[in-house]
Amino acid sequence: QNAFFQFILLNTVRVFDTTAKPLELFQLFYTEELFRHLVQCTNDNAHRKRTADPESHTCTWTPVDVNDINTYYGVLIMCDILK
Repeated sequence: QNAFFQFILLNTVRVFDTTAKPLELFQLFYTEELFRHLVQCTNDNAHRKRTADPESHTCTWTPVDVNDINTYYGVLIMCDILK
């Protein structure tokens, strides 16, 4: 029988066996809610900076979405793996 690992997150114990896929383990810590929060903060920060000093930020800003942030994190992880 497989050994079990326990991850304690937000006062909840989640049990996964050793057959858990890397993506499943990643998603324990990087949830959809976290990515939505990153999107909101990124877009808010861009708006704040562009409003405070429009002359320094002349290029067009396109708000990011969850897919953009997921892609960015995927590239960061792949860069580290291939390093």
